[in-house]
Amino acid sequence: MIRLRTLLTTTSLIQVVVVTLIAGGLAFRGGQRAIEPLVERLVAEVDSAVHDEVVDLVAEAGQANAVQRATLLTGALGLHDEAAWRQQLLALQPAFPAVSYFTIADADGGFFGLQVAGGKQWAHTADDRYDVFALREDGGLGAMVDQALDYDAFQRDWYRVPRETLQARWSPIYVWKSPALLSMTLSEPLVDAQGAFAGIVAVDLALADIHAFLQGVDVGPNGRVFLLERDGQLIAASSQPEPFREVPGADPQRLAAADYPDPVIASIAAELDGLGTVNSPRQLVVSGPDGKLRVQLSPLDAPGLDWLAVVAVAEQDVLGDVWAAAYETLGLGLVFMVLAVGGGWVVARWVSEPLALLSREVQLVRDFKLDNAFEVDTRLVEIARLKDSLTTMQTGLHSFQRFVPADLVRRILAMGEEATLGGESREVTVLFSDLRGYSTLIEQLDPEQVITFMNAYFEGMEEVIDAHGGVVLELLGDAILAVFGAPDALEGHASKAARCAVAMRERLQALDATLAVDLGHRIGVHTGEVVAGNIGGHSYMKYGVIGDVVNVAARLEQLNKEWGTSILVSEEVMALAPDLRADANDLGDQQLKGRDRPQRVFSL
Repeated sequence: MIRLRTLLTTTSLIQVVVVTLIAGGLAFRGGQRAIEPLVERLVAEVDSAVHDEVVDLVAEAGQANAVQRATLLTGALGLHDEAAWRQQLLALQPAFPAVSYFTIADADGGFFGLQVAGGKQWAHTADDRYDVFALREDGGLGAMVDQALDYDAFQRDWYRVPRETLQARWSPIYVWKSPALLSMTLSEPLVDAQGAFAGIVAVDLALADIHAFLQGVDVGPNGRVFLLERDGQLIAASSQPEPFREVPGADPQRLAAADYPDPVIASIAAELDGLGTVNSPRQLVVSGPDGKLRVQLSPLDAPGLDWLAVVAVAEQDVLGDVWAAAYETLGLGLVFMVLAVGGGWVVARWVSEPLALLSREVQLVRDFKLDNAFEVDTRLVEIARLKDSLTTMQTGLHSFQRFVPADLVRRILAMGEEATLGGESREVTVLFSDLRGYSTLIEQLDPEQVITFMNAYFEGMEEVIDAHGGVVLELLGDAILAVFGAPDALEGHASKAARCAVAMRERLQALDATLAVDLGHRIGVHTGEVVAGNIGGHSYMKYGVIGDVVNVAARLEQLNKEWGTSILVSEEVMALAPDLRADANDLGDQQLKGRDRPQRVFSL
């Protein structure tokens, strides 16, 4: 290993030497001034061509969805006419060669679809399975080739997001396993005459076509063109390697542009920063493995996509004879300058690459993503110590997360300030749950079995609560206290809390199937104003909510015993979630223990 101080000293000496060669560099300026307009025009033409190609592919996906939507709206086919849709999509597919998958889904999460990439296959859901069949030449179903168990469309972005927003959405880019390729899904929701969600039409766009198109773009032998997302993930490139890594025995993994096998693209990506703030074309000069590159980084104006296009032109490809003449003039002085610049570049890369990798990992820690490996290969003592410290810090935060709501920790990290006592008034929905049959469970099972089941129970309930935007505040024996709308505001918190209660009941039914004891839920849900904040003393505090809302939720939970119900919600919840009334039973005004005024109650 070498100390950073020694490295910086050596770098300073090299910089002094390079400064003495500035006079020789002036010989280049005349030729560069003549070439720069040509470079700018070439970059602009390539950028425009890439933009047009992406826009055309996006438009093709939209047109394919439009055809499927029109077929449904005209009544030519229904959402469940699977056999007829199979023939329809087989006939439709040649008109949209960039589409790798066509999907029709209903409001209950069931769907079927035609896969084109890697050979035509037909998939459909049956109960909680996802079955894939080969297709015969006549369009009939052949043998089953694949099957996925416990497939839940409600947990998948391509279905969940448009269902919740009732707006067309592109899914995040993902990697198909077979065949291995990058793809993304354009999902468009269907609504009935009353404006309620009725289903989804969707198509998958294989990004291999964009990758192939970029390989045909001419930016010189040493230039490059590539597309990336604002988090640095590579989408497509003008180089041959695919923008993902195939892992034996596992699913393919996407690549960051900085990790791409092409050294030119990797070196360019390593020097790109502030990708989230790029709103207009940005020009910079980057030192690549074989010389400098003129780089333009610009946002790609394609509907529904937030991509960045990078066009890099190598100076050596456009300067040509100008550089050759300059080399002859400079002679040995030029050779010395190249060595000095090359040495400085190597040193800069030696320092910047591990620091850039650590910086990206630290940003993930700041966002409370705590599964980073900090895989930095460095011989610098200070950077190695920094890596060890960051690893230790991440381990501590990961443990801390188990005791404090993750949203609260994210807020503390974002504030950059010490947590203090106090709170704020806000409208939230509180969910209070208890287990029916818990006492019998304790009597019939060994303590170890009880602990094992309760751990599985709490883990399952926490997953459900987190999926609906809630935060678990307390685990009290077999009881759970959760809040929706704190510490961060949550749109539609009342509806999400009520639907969370239903999902918790369904999850418990699955867990209960493994036991001889008949367990059930008693859940109370109430909405109102609370004071939410840090409660306690200066040496110990916890985040919590205080107010009558918590008491009412607890009383509603207890009222389930009298009515023999499992979920009771208040009138205030129903007022904010009118979509629940169709599944609710109005129990009228009920006198809750410890309250003067009766409370109108609904069961779900």
